[in-house]
Parts: sequence; structure tokens; C-alpha cells
Amino acid sequence: MPVLTRRLEEESIVIINAKHVLFHFNAQLDCQRAKCTASGEHPVRQERTLSGNTEKCIEHESMQQFILNTHTLHNAHLIRAALPRNLTVPIPYALDWTAHHQELAQQLRVTQTIKRTATAEKAAEKRKGLNEKQPTSSKRRRTGNEVRNELELEPGGPLE
Repeated sequence: MPVLTRRLEEESIVIINAKHVLFHFNAQLDCQRAKCTASGEHPVRQERTLSGNTEKCIEHESMQQFILNTHTLHNAHLIRAALPRNLTVPIPYALDWTAHHQELAQQLRVTQTIKRTATAEKAAEKRKGLNEKQPTSSKRRRTGNEVRNELELEPGGPLE
């Protein structure tokens, strides 16, 4: 990603006309090069009062180098148009993408076969367990009409 650097740690303020502003951009401190660490702590506030707890936070080092975030989605085309092509050229993660794709597909075929086998075994065990647990009663279940008839014949039933 492109890098912004301050010259000799100077700070400058430039006032420009708003019609000359083409877009917003996101610049973030290059913590990897600056070797920033998560060694800081700050107090936690809850409902505007200090809770007595602390949280870890990043302690940034004083490095005047920032990364220009070219992955912002709302204006990526404007950033790419303003920067030289060598700063925004895509870097492929595989030189031969078809071979890389075939390798990943082969790995997925193996893992998917293992997962399908495990799922089938688990389902078979579950079906086996359900078959063993089902009661083998000789009683038959009453139908809805039989239940209604019994209710109507009882003393104090709906017909009385």
C-alpha cells in the first residue's frame, strides 16, 4: 500500500478552497514498521464514571510514516486515479492462479469427503440409537374420534 511520510517531522497547515478537494482518504499509522505494542492501559468508563477496571491499548511510537488505505470502498477509484499506477498495481498472491485453484480444489475434495463420511456415520449412529429407544408397546393408539366419543359418554361430559 502507498505510504505517506512527513518531511523531518514538520507540521504544516494548508488552507485550500473546498472545490479543490476531490475525495476523503484514510491514512493509518504504520504500526508494523513503528513497532507499536499493546502494552498500554487506560481506565474503563461506564456511564461516564470510572469503573475501576482497565483495558489494554496500543501505545503508538512516534514515527511519521502512514499507510494510505486503498481498500476503502466508497472512493477507491478516485484514490487510484490520483496515485501513480506503480503504487496501486494489484499484487497477485499466486503466479499461476489456475494451478493454485486446482490445488485448493483438490484439498477441498479430500476434506469434504472426510466431512461427509463423518456426518453419515454420525447420522447412522443416531438412527441406530433412536431405533433402540422406541418402545415396543402392544397397545394401539386411540384415534381422535374414539377420544371424542369417550368424552361425550362420561358423566358431566359435553352432552349433558
